[in-house]
Amino acid sequence: GLEALRVLFDEGLIEKSAELGAYMLERLRAIEDPVIAEVRGKGLFIGVEFRKEIVSAFNVCERLAQHGVLTKDTHRNVVRFAPPFTITRSEIDLFVGRFRKVLSEIHDDVCVDEASAESFPASDAPAVNSASRIGAPYRR
Repeated sequence: GLEALRVLFDEGLIEKSAELGAYMLERLRAIEDPVIAEVRGKGLFIGVEFRKEIVSAFNVCERLAQHGVLTKDTHRNVVRFAPPFTITRSEIDLFVGRFRKVLSEIHDDVCVDEASAESFPASDAPAVNSASRIGAPYRR
C-alpha cells in the first residue's frame, strides 16, 4: 500500500500520467472520423464514444484485441483505454496506429452518409466515394 504510493510519487508517475494522457488525447482527438462521436478523458483514463447506430464498442474492442490492444467496452458505445503509467510516447503512437487500422477496417464493412451518420450494409449502400465507407453495425 504505502510502497505503491511512494513509487507513484518518487518516480513522478502522476505527472507522467497527466503529460502522456494529454498527448494521447491530442492524438486521438486529431482523428476525424464519422464513427467517433467524442473523445474524452483525464490522465491516461480515456474514453472514445462511437456512434452506436454505426458500430458498437464491443465490435471495436474485438477488432483492437486482434491487433494486440486490450480495451474495455462500456455503455455499449464507449471504448475505455487505461494503459499502464509506464507507457511511453512511442507505445502511444503504436496504439494510435493500430486504432487507425481498426477504423479503416470498419470503413471497409459499411458505407455511411457522413452528413447524417446513417449507415448502410456495403452491399445495399447508395453510390458513394471510398472516403465514405466505414464500419459494420455490430450489436451484442
